[in-house]
Amino acid sequence: MTSDEPINIESERSARMRELETRLSQKSPVGVKPMVSGLALLACLAMLFMMRLDIAYFFSSREPVSLGSEGQYRLQAPPNNRYVELHGQPTLRGTFGQDKGKVIVMVGIRDTPIALVRGALESEPWKPGSVPAQPDQRPFLVRGRLLARADADRYEVDGFQKLAAMGEVSPRWVLIEGAKPGGDVSTFLQAGLLAALAAMNAWLLKRGLTSRRTA
Repeated sequence: MTSDEPINIESERSARMRELETRLSQKSPVGVKPMVSGLALLACLAMLFMMRLDIAYFFSSREPVSLGSEGQYRLQAPPNNRYVELHGQPTLRGTFGQDKGKVIVMVGIRDTPIALVRGALESEPWKPGSVPAQPDQRPFLVRGRLLARADADRYEVDGFQKLAAMGEVSPRWVLIEGAKPGGDVSTFLQAGLLAALAAMNAWLLKRGLTSRRTA
């Protein structure tokens, strides 16, 4: 062993320590990206979960489930979030409101636990702040989306509660006239965009974690 070897060993150790210190002091090449990607992924999944009923309805059967007519209703177990049809008669009173600039009416369907949401008819003129007209009393055949009250929060205060207070019906379901499966294209586009963003952030998260392990 020569006298230069201890010096070389010490120099190598010092160089290695400096290298380690430099690597530790340097910012990770992926920075906070794994955390950001993880949060973005969770946000996308949460929004998809919130849209789950709309997504399921978009792809559900377009053949309506018949719930019957006056005196012959089949309501033992109404299918939630399905396209249905029934024949019925409206209650004497209903609630009026606006949706996307259009006047809508929510009325009970006699002898059923179902309320109907539809556009106002010409015989039902109404403006915000005015006294509502009596809902048109002609019997009707209607098709649309049936939702349980628990899944129709938007109609709770100004719909379900007001109809129940009127005393004619106590609805536990709402039938939204004209809402057909596959008809709301915006739901498909939003769900597709969220799914794509979720997949991208899942890939970024995996890549970021892998980079950290190998750094």
